Amino acid sequence: QRQMCIRDRDDADKVFQFDLTSPYDVSTCTYASNETSNLENNDLQNGSNAGTRSSKSKNRLQGFEINDDGTKIFLLYHGAGSSEKPRLLEYQLSTPYDLTTISLVTTAGIALDGQGVSNPMGVRFSPNGKRLWITSHTRNSEAVTQISLSVAYDTSSFTIDGSFSLNSIMEQPRGIGFSANGLKMYVGSDDDSVTDEVFEFDLVCPFNIIEGKCPSI
Repeated sequence: QRQMCIRDRDDADKVFQFDLTSPYDVSTCTYASNETSNLENNDLQNGSNAGTRSSKSKNRLQGFEINDDGTKIFLLYHGAGSSEKPRLLEYQLSTPYDLTTISLVTTAGIALDGQGVSNPMGVRFSPNGKRLWITSHTRNSEAVTQISLSVAYDTSSFTIDGSFSLNSIMEQPRGIGFSANGLKMYVGSDDDSVTDEVFEFDLVCPFNIIEGKCPSI
């Protein structure tokens, strides 16, 4: 019964919390007067495995996910320009779902530059927390990248499984989601030249888009 949203700006990125009086019913949404401090502060940006930001400009928070017990939040940064690189940062919430208790996990995080990710826009974890997907929004480089984690919701140890190109299918993908059984993937697109769309994909095995990563039968 809780919802989060982000503000995407170069120099004042934040995550905001809203409460729902009826589960999954946004018509009952109210602002909870709870938000992160300015995420541009160096102690929330620098010193993790994902690398150090060179400046405040063009950092741009564009996606987020929360683990199943509300003790971790994962923030996806664009890193536009030649000086800033795309990154996924992992944060701890010392009080579950309380954004004011946020701190950077310096032993974790993923530097996404050179990993098939360009202008990362959406991120989604599998239900068991051991796999995640990131959409690339850049025109002519549209893709979904799959990353497997050694430990659930812990980005300190990971493997880049690979990427699935969306170039011939859609332009400018944003959000990503999966069906409950993991055999369908959904990706939203906001192509400027046509109407906004959601694309549906059938998967050969649950929560996997990369050949050779299906579990043995």
